[in-house]
Amino acid sequence: MGLTLDPHYKFSEDEVRQYAAKNGKLAAIEWLSLIPPDRFDGNWQKVYDELESAVYWGNDNAVRQEQI
Repeated sequence: MGLTLDPHYKFSEDEVRQYAAKNGKLAAIEWLSLIPPDRFDGNWQKVYDELESAVYWGNDNAVRQEQI
């Protein structure tokens, strides 16, 4: 017994963004990397680059300092 997925199902950009909001951008990048581009409805590379840039340049995981 295992998970079965409709062979014609395509993941959407919104699903990846919702996953990122719920589980974090780094987890969404890892999940997105498991989705083949042909099973993705939208621009796979654009979404990947957007998430990667947010992780690299964003302050979601950084320690924020108060300015005096």
